[in-house]
Amino acid sequence: MISSKNSLSFMNICTLIDIETTENEYGVPTETETKTDVFCAEIPITSNEFFKARDSGIKTQKCLVVNSDEYNEQTLIEYEGKPYSVYRVYANTDGYTELYCAERIGNG
Repeated sequence: MISSKNSLSFMNICTLIDIETTENEYGVPTETETKTDVFCAEIPITSNEFFKARDSGIKTQKCLVVNSDEYNEQTLIEYEGKPYSVYRVYANTDGYTELYCAERIGNG
């Protein structure tokens, strides 16, 4: 949970990635990516979060905070030129959402 929202700096940009799968007239699935750049703040991963994720086989990398109105359940993010998967989301009551991210390798 964010301890002091007033001290967060939303000067970073991350890219939220939506992937929509549709089928063409022959039944072949096609994926379409929609990327949306949003301002974000990076906060430290707590030791509790780190160990819980590790116990589940996840190597947590980042926690990014975004405006809840801009987040639409995307599970893929690009940040600082690297792809990440969102493994946990925490929607605060203050209008911000914490996105806990693990490094994305391959199509996972």
